[in-house]
Amino acid sequence: MHMPLNMTQCSLGGISVSGKDKSYFARSRTAWLARCLARDCRSTHPSTAMDLGCGIGSATSSLLNELKLDSLLGVDASVESLAIARRTYHDSRVRRRWFILLCAPAVSPPAARRLLRKRGFQMLRTDFLFFFPRFLAWLRPLESGLVRLPLGAQYQILCQKPERQGVE
Repeated sequence: MHMPLNMTQCSLGGISVSGKDKSYFARSRTAWLARCLARDCRSTHPSTAMDLGCGIGSATSSLLNELKLDSLLGVDASVESLAIARRTYHDSRVRRRWFILLCAPAVSPPAARRLLRKRGFQMLRTDFLFFFPRFLAWLRPLESGLVRLPLGAQYQILCQKPERQGVE
């Protein structure tokens, strides 16, 4: 079973510089993830996903609907954000959990991958998204060719939790 992990790193300042609101980033991350899954994971489609750093659940609707998930686990370090997400999104497919990760906004992609590997996940790809601020918005069509460069304002990691032997 594939478990896409949508791990993002973004500051409020970065969002304001872009000229876009947080829903734009949530929809764009989900659309990119859906394209990656369609291209790279054709033999199987994930039924479960984890949104690590889900915040108030801005990506919840798009993750559930665009990826056609059976369940979504939203994880965040902020109890307050999870409470807002619970009040906002009433869907039996969504579970929310609290976790502690020191300096969560500063978790680098290599550190995130190490953390996931320690938990038994296999890394499929890491993509970097959202390169150009508002005054360079005309360059945004080029962003899809830059996803391997660790320069984007956010990143997401697509990983898979391998099936356990003897478990169907």
